[in-house]
Amino acid sequence: MSSHRPDQLVNSAVATRLGTLLHLRGPEGRTVVARSMAHGSSYTMPADWRRLPAEEQAQALVKAEARRIADARLYAFDNAAVSALRAVADDLDVLMPVTADLVPSPAGMVFFASPVSVSADEGIITAATWGPPMDGFGDGVHLTWWTDTKAFVEREIAAGRTSRADAEYRKRFFGPLMLHVDMHLPFVPLVDARLVPLAELHGSDRDSAPAIRAIIAACYALKHGLVPVREERADPELGRALAAEKAKHRGVQVARAENTEALAAAVRERVHAAAQLLPELATGGLSNPDRIVPGELDEAFLPERDEELDPGLRWAARLYRDAAQPLAILEEEAQQRYPGIFDHLEEVRAREYGSWPEWCWVPYSRVARALADFGSVKDVELAVQHAVVIAGLGAWKSRGRNAVVLDWLPDPGARADLAPVDLPAAMPVHGVALLHTDIKDGVPVYGGGMLAFLDYNATDKRAELLCLDYHRGPGIQDVYEWQLLLSGSTVTEAAEATAAVSLLPVKPSGEQTTREELSELIGSTFGWYFPFLATLADPVGNHAMVGEVAAALGRRPPRAWPPSSGGGRHMTLWLARPAAAQ
Repeated sequence: MSSHRPDQLVNSAVATRLGTLLHLRGPEGRTVVARSMAHGSSYTMPADWRRLPAEEQAQALVKAEARRIADARLYAFDNAAVSALRAVADDLDVLMPVTADLVPSPAGMVFFASPVSVSADEGIITAATWGPPMDGFGDGVHLTWWTDTKAFVEREIAAGRTSRADAEYRKRFFGPLMLHVDMHLPFVPLVDARLVPLAELHGSDRDSAPAIRAIIAACYALKHGLVPVREERADPELGRALAAEKAKHRGVQVARAENTEALAAAVRERVHAAAQLLPELATGGLSNPDRIVPGELDEAFLPERDEELDPGLRWAARLYRDAAQPLAILEEEAQQRYPGIFDHLEEVRAREYGSWPEWCWVPYSRVARALADFGSVKDVELAVQHAVVIAGLGAWKSRGRNAVVLDWLPDPGARADLAPVDLPAAMPVHGVALLHTDIKDGVPVYGGGMLAFLDYNATDKRAELLCLDYHRGPGIQDVYEWQLLLSGSTVTEAAEATAAVSLLPVKPSGEQTTREELSELIGSTFGWYFPFLATLADPVGNHAMVGEVAAALGRRPPRAWPPSSGGGRHMTLWLARPAAAQ
């Protein structure tokens, strides 16, 4: 511990940590996050938190961030060291892999004497925090970087965008730091696109690249002892205030560079050495994690636009929002558990083209192998269980996240269903969400649904239809799978064939289900959904119309079914009706 009076860097680092901790634990911290969410900002959180009211989400988020700061080991970089980090960050030819042993402490906070990144989108980055991944995420670290509030408001004053009085209010309301980006940063074999050489970045990714690269450069410098570090203490009153907040590690690990160029060169050399080892460390390809934007709604169905609709049509917008949420949460959980898995499986699909029929996206048996390798899942049963869900989500995503409202029950006497064995050749999409409605107060409301997709059983060389019931619980482990072997000329025959090779479930009474009972159960389940799949495969032959709901509401130009391409990262909702009902 240093015996001399603390310098400005040490006191500033501790004061910033203390002020941010107090702000997060006070009412303003929750209010800032809640308001940001209300204005469309998205935060990284466990998928299951999306089901909570916005106020509870905000409370959980600030509590988690406050815990990371309270548990953190505090680091501070002087101006010379910051200059070296910025030089490394600006070198776009440097691949910066993040391994499990790179972060210098399980939870940490780094304070920079000057900004490591300045961008037009409020980014004046002078601090970063990290900690263990949140519940449900794969291997990696939760990383947050922060804007200096005082520097930001001073810039706003200089630009004439705010007054001095408003600036003082902002400093009190936002605290010393404003959360700029929070994310789950995966360990190799995944590498965030902003850490890859010459990556084509756009928008916020391009603006945030210098910050994340500088932060990772700081981790390399600390972990490998490339910069002299000495523990120092702030003024006693600051230390006592931190102790009152039960903050750990109240000293400051101060990094002071003796030679900026030498430090930058040493960090580059260490980063290049880590990149050379990457093929030995990796079990899969590099990928930017494929992810939806959590909590983001299709602008055509935003709640604030409901007033634009005729009162008799507002049910459709509400139904869309209620139907999209559980699927978005399920997809987000899959991406959190296995970052980059969908990109990886698209690479598998391209690399192994011809190994299975085109109508199957990726067989779930192949997905299970990918989870065992790429996702490091050692539990075979768990890998298979998760693989079915990920295969279904991947099939659904592959042509635009299409969902169809089952607005009518086809008349079985009007036209015979497609024979089950013919479905793979006829279906225009790999997977589709089949939604059904209930009636409440005289209008349709969301009543649940199934995620249906086609799978190829390579062992028996047969086609199967799988339907996932994702309403039985909050997570991937609660999804229930219905299986139908696509054989025979009727759904009843297919159900009998399925029951003949299936495990017999145990009833709640403890008795075992008979083959006949299982066949009847499978037949009744698929007998209800199968006509809609037949209709989607051949709407003209079934004398039906399939139309996009957003177009029907006047929010988008009409599109014909089947979709010729994907619809972006949002669910596309379709309505199927018999021609006579149009």
